[in-house]
Amino acid sequence: MPNAFATQDSLLEYLERLFLTLSNYIFTAIFVAEMTVKIVALGWCFGDKAYLRSSWNILDGMLVMISVIDILVSLISNSGTKILGMLRVLRLLRTLRPLR
Repeated sequence: MPNAFATQDSLLEYLERLFLTLSNYIFTAIFVAEMTVKIVALGWCFGDKAYLRSSWNILDGMLVMISVIDILVSLISNSGTKILGMLRVLRLLRTLRPLR
């Protein structure tokens, strides 16, 4: 039976890619859940503390939507990941969340 991975480096690259992909799914699910809880608790757009009244929440919502779209496109097509590659950079804005 031939070895599926020619070298140890290719096995490590595969495992790294698998880890990053699974981490992306897990963290996106966590952020979707957080966004959903905040929308249910605060309301969507009506009220003094509504979700869409805070610019930080709008930023979070956009980042979550970009993450979900990125996952959907990558599941549908392998070439689609290149199209949304630049949008992945915007997810780095999540690091600004502690600055609130």
